[in-house]
Amino acid sequence: MLFDIEANQREEKKADGRTNQRVLYAWIELSLKKNMNMSFTNHIRGKALIRVVIGPRNLNNAESHYEFVGSEVFIDPDEMEYVDGGGQGIVYRWQNFALKFHYDDSALKRLLEMRQRALLVGGADRRRSIPKSVLLRTLPIGFGTAEPSDLNLEHSDDLHVLVFNWVEGQCLNHEEHRDYQIRCMMADRVLEGLSFIEQLRIVHADLVPRNILVDENDQPHLIDIAGAGLIEYGTGKWKYPPSVQGTKIPGFVSPPEMQKPGGEIDKYTDRWCGVTLICAIIAR
Repeated sequence: MLFDIEANQREEKKADGRTNQRVLYAWIELSLKKNMNMSFTNHIRGKALIRVVIGPRNLNNAESHYEFVGSEVFIDPDEMEYVDGGGQGIVYRWQNFALKFHYDDSALKRLLEMRQRALLVGGADRRRSIPKSVLLRTLPIGFGTAEPSDLNLEHSDDLHVLVFNWVEGQCLNHEEHRDYQIRCMMADRVLEGLSFIEQLRIVHADLVPRNILVDENDQPHLIDIAGAGLIEYGTGKWKYPPSVQGTKIPGFVSPPEMQKPGGEIDKYTDRWCGVTLICAIIAR
């Protein structure tokens, strides 16, 4: 069992008897329904509540071995390890999970929805199957909402919380020596992942090498997809522009293009895709 429910079912009290607001609440439940419940905003008694809905587990997948139970789980910020923060949000590690807090989840919500469909249909529809070695462990397994004040942020809007399985590895380093065949394999896996999200009309606009995680088996994983753009079906227009286009996320700094004099750009550029693949293949 992943969570010790008896140990976690408690409330931390301040000296005056009030509940400590720094404690984050998470509602973890196993959903056996085929269709995801997309209503995640919940607040009780003025405390922040993260209601994470875990979709149907793929029992044939050895990586889906976590056992979830339906109960309240208290996540103390002191138990959350800060990992990274930037223009799209803040990432923490908690136990074997990565928690990403940000203000817009348009693209990731689509990825989560398609992930559940892919798990349900299995390999029957190859166009909807997920490249296991590229995306499976770095796609969200659930998400919910939280108050920015819980993370000492001043913005008043709800934060979206994406829950990922934690993957150990290092970012792609163009100076690291690798066998040529391994580099070609990595490039092939990256293209496979890009092909998959392209079918969902999602554009990964920030494919710098640091956004590709390489695990101990030299398998690449696409990370930090929260800045991806979402294209409206049928129109070809942006439903949610990629952050590289200059979209300012509330509460965070502008993308690098906006910070340079006269650096605002008008349209998406795929400059990073070529840079990433070149680094993967001809790294020296």
